[in-house]
Amino acid sequence: MFRSTRLVALVAGLLAGTSGGLVPAARANLFWDFSYTAFGMPVSGILETTETPAGGGYTILGISGSRGTDPITGLVAPGGYDSNDNLLTTSSPFVTENGFAFTAGGYTLRPYYFDLLGKTYEYNSNPFMEDAPVITLSVSRRSTAVPEPVSAALLGAGLLGFAAVRRATRPQPSPAA
Repeated sequence: MFRSTRLVALVAGLLAGTSGGLVPAARANLFWDFSYTAFGMPVSGILETTETPAGGGYTILGISGSRGTDPITGLVAPGGYDSNDNLLTTSSPFVTENGFAFTAGGYTLRPYYFDLLGKTYEYNSNPFMEDAPVITLSVSRRSTAVPEPVSAALLGAGLLGFAAVRRATRPQPSPAA
């Protein structure tokens, strides 16, 4: 029994310290609140991006929210609408010259930054409302404490194994004579 307890404790300890290479590390995506008004229509929601910036910004992976009373129904893939790149920068103007694209209310919308004029615009697939200046695009990062349950479980298993070995190797008190 003593040897098997030691073996279990050793394996659990190794797994707790290294994840044993068996479990891929969890990625903690970032979440950003955003809001703006264009065409007199308020737009607000949450953007999900990659954890680290690359290629000029954080890659937008998902979107939720609303435009007026219409829910945002999806993110358009990069290049899928008027050269959108779906990148988010960390400072004003927050969007690149190609912007990000999403659908809401049967239209495709693309907020983007026009460097020549130094303004942010929204391009709209509605032929009667193609470009409109965006009023105050606001983007702020949410806190992103994302627990990684597998690592916590492995750490717990390692601590339990350590306690078991410690208990098994502790000298037993001798019976009183």
